[in-house]
Amino acid sequence: PFCLASLDCTHIALKRPEQADYFHFVDRFEDYSVTAQAFVDANLNILNLSFNSGGIHDSAMWKACPLYPFRFRFFPQPYYFVADTAYSLETCTMKAFANEPQQDPAIKAFSRAVRRSRNTAERAFGLLKLRWR
Repeated sequence: PFCLASLDCTHIALKRPEQADYFHFVDRFEDYSVTAQAFVDANLNILNLSFNSGGIHDSAMWKACPLYPFRFRFFPQPYYFVADTAYSLETCTMKAFANEPQQDPAIKAFSRAVRRSRNTAERAFGLLKLRWR
């Protein structure tokens, strides 16, 4: 309850840009790409989509997003969005434990539920990328 969206990023492959400053589009795999970040609801509707250069980290992408300064207005408590462990934990962000203890079933169940909720963004990206293959 109270989960409004899932947030995630993906890389969209590019041919090498013609500009001299193409290095902005080099990602961590040394491929050319842009980074797309999306808020996706439970029905796989993309609520917000933003783009940046390929070499940007997920958390930096979120801080560069036009919604970031207004995050507490769009996600007032008790509302939140789910994200992966690359994002910083804030009052409007719910994420799985990075290194969950194997012996605690409650923490494992919580992390599993958050990961399942977050998969809506990954599924939406998969469907979006299929359109251009």
